[in-house]
Amino acid sequence: MFQEADQSYDARSVKDSRVQPWRQWWPPESSSFHDKAQDVILDISHDPPWMTWRFDSARPWEKPWIHWPLNWSSAYYGHAHVEPEVIHDVGFIQKCLDVQSPHPISDFKPFRTTSIVQTFQSRPGHKQEKPYAFRVPVSKTCDLQSNFDGKWSPIMLTDVRGHEELFSLDKDGFEWLNHTSSLKILEPSFDVCSYMQEMSTFLRQHFGVQEVYIYDYVRRSHDQTDRKAGYSDVTRRIHCDQTPRSAIGRIKLHMGERADRLLKSRCRIISVWRPLVPEIEGYPLTACTFTSTKSSDMVPIDVVYPHYAEESYEIHHSLLHQWFYKSRMTPQDLMLIKLFDNKLEDDTAFYAPHGSWRDPNARKDAPARRSIELRFKVYTSDQASYYMTAMEDTGTLATLMRAEIFKTMDFSRVFLMRAGSNFDRGHLMNEVASLPFVFDRIGFAAPACRNLYLSGVNIIEGILGQWTSHFESGVEPSNYVGDILESLGGTPDFGPPATVKSN
Repeated sequence: MFQEADQSYDARSVKDSRVQPWRQWWPPESSSFHDKAQDVILDISHDPPWMTWRFDSARPWEKPWIHWPLNWSSAYYGHAHVEPEVIHDVGFIQKCLDVQSPHPISDFKPFRTTSIVQTFQSRPGHKQEKPYAFRVPVSKTCDLQSNFDGKWSPIMLTDVRGHEELFSLDKDGFEWLNHTSSLKILEPSFDVCSYMQEMSTFLRQHFGVQEVYIYDYVRRSHDQTDRKAGYSDVTRRIHCDQTPRSAIGRIKLHMGERADRLLKSRCRIISVWRPLVPEIEGYPLTACTFTSTKSSDMVPIDVVYPHYAEESYEIHHSLLHQWFYKSRMTPQDLMLIKLFDNKLEDDTAFYAPHGSWRDPNARKDAPARRSIELRFKVYTSDQASYYMTAMEDTGTLATLMRAEIFKTMDFSRVFLMRAGSNFDRGHLMNEVASLPFVFDRIGFAAPACRNLYLSGVNIIEGILGQWTSHFESGVEPSNYVGDILESLGGTPDFGPPATVKSN
């Protein structure tokens, strides 16, 4: 029953030959099995039993363990359990600004504050032993739940509210989106399975892909009384859930024979985080920009669950790290964090350190923070992507109209070829004239360029081959930017009527 992440490596993986102490006692031998209605109930019997658990292959996101006979130790999550006082430290803010690289958000004079988070602290023995975290209660056969230490470290945090468009998954490793769920997510009867289906549809549209795969979810609260309702504690420990080795192993584990083909195209693992309270106050989520970290800041550790072993990153503290959060997040706010990306380019983020923090500016009696996090695999196939014609028309015409408004393009020398793309995300502003020329912010740069290449090579070759005989003398146009009367299919809403009529 016990499985382990495939020993897979890419160019960013670090091969590690150090001793892994946890292998001395895990996995234990199974003493009994019970099969019933496709469920497997396993009682691992020592004295006393370690646990009882059930795994349903049709619901891979469900945590399989259903009963812990043993008490948990605080050795892992409580590395630095005596929390120092958290204050808003103006002097520390200036200290960070003095050493950090300038960020574009500084031009807007955003609110900044300070807090503390748990970061990695090594031990002398780590030269021979690989750090690990054992997510199983300690017993007679295992006295150490982990073999590394944590420490409270100060950080400066910048509020992005009003400037969310400055951040993106590929550049920073995280971004914020607006999305209103059709479900009653604030009610105790909130159906997680229905929420997964809803978010799967949303993410397919958002990323312009045909396939997403949910492999995990967790609900968190810092109110201890929520534990009986299935909420885990908030994570004050800064971390990255996956290393490249572990992520590739998970893809191979979940996707089976399809994995090798999928890995030849782009594969991403994304965490989608949403508040489950009217407003987040006390323990917001923060993330660190990929560009402000170094590979030496990242510490691969083994993470051992009852049924699975993988690898994640712990983080060394650095004043150079740039931390961002969005204040007063509501259930209409989503935060997306990249956990893995197999796109091997130096400027493409493939992780973002993240965790929760206590806001010194929050009310003392602020309601408990509750949130839900889904973890998705996002697969981009090696085929061209196709989307609704109306979406393509709107995105194409809006961009061309803006180019005409600002006189940045000579349309007498333009050959316009339309190809399928993902015009499936709302524009940042309502007016066409204010649409930015940063194409990926309205969703169509990557697939549009890909599709234009896939469909356009033969056209360009044909033009060059017939240049002298046909194209050199010119070709009469058959469509115009200003023609909005159904010539592109339907009657689209291209923007405010005043903008359309005046241009």
